[in-house]
Amino acid sequence: KADTFNIPSCVDDIRKWRRDLINAGFLSCSYGSITISSYATGQIGFLMCRKSEHDIISHKKLVQNRYDRMVERGLETSYYHPKLQESCFDLPLWVEKSIYVSDDESNFLSGSNKEEL
Repeated sequence: KADTFNIPSCVDDIRKWRRDLINAGFLSCSYGSITISSYATGQIGFLMCRKSEHDIISHKKLVQNRYDRMVERGLETSYYHPKLQESCFDLPLWVEKSIYVSDDESNFLSGSNKEEL
């Protein structure tokens, strides 16, 4: 569960949930953003966690393979493509800093692992 970065109290919650997930054993936990015009703030987010470095490699291959199958079957859309899915983790700078950097985590980035906490 994650909320919108457009509400300050939600950013605090996102940061806390992310830290809790990493402390629970995930290697990393990244916030992604989806634009939804029918949602009150126009944006909603989610947390994507990884258990190992292998997960990110296999995930990218799975996404590309799924897209290739869509195209082969004539199900290509005018909107979706794998880069769109990957880019949901590219956030405005102030959001990136709000979620990943705090006074005691000055070198913390979205891909950081547990040891960097």
